[in-house]
Amino acid sequence: GSELGKLHKIAAPKYLQNHANFGKQEFSNVKKYAPNSLFDSWLSQNLEYIQPFISSKLPQGLIHADVFSSNVIINKLQDSAVIMDFEEAVKYYRVYDIGMTIIGICGEGVTINFEKVSALLKGYQKELQLLDIEINALQAFTVYAGSAMTFWRHSHFNFIKPDPDFFDHYKSLQTLTDFVKQQPADCFVKLAR
Repeated sequence: GSELGKLHKIAAPKYLQNHANFGKQEFSNVKKYAPNSLFDSWLSQNLEYIQPFISSKLPQGLIHADVFSSNVIINKLQDSAVIMDFEEAVKYYRVYDIGMTIIGICGEGVTINFEKVSALLKGYQKELQLLDIEINALQAFTVYAGSAMTFWRHSHFNFIKPDPDFFDHYKSLQTLTDFVKQQPADCFVKLAR
């Protein structure tokens, strides 16, 4: 968490785009290859869920946008971490990056390890204090991040580079995202305070 907080303190280079690569502005592309499908409906419902939490008042900055265990190196003592592979980096909402990290690091199968989430948020807030607007949007942005990664897997393996072995690869992330969405409204707020 503290490494993510340190990253978010770095000024975003001007050349970075200001939206997530597979964010909400791309979700409508599902209509090109799977219109009126169950996945199209799922993605639309999640977009409707997150939309009220998207605000120009949410802080933006340099974000990694893909903090999964494959992009983090932890030393042998497990007291230091390095975030690597910045190919998805953009200037976007900090809380989106926190949500993506919850999906990518704190996800365990089809559930979230809330002890890991708590540790992540504590570490983050040693570097940057979350604003109330970010705390209140955290669950929705975790759903947003999960939806974006699920969309990437679905579109990549079913449309962009179809691969029958991976047609259903998105489903575990979809289930994890649904788990986050089904938590009580104050669950993430309590973890962040």
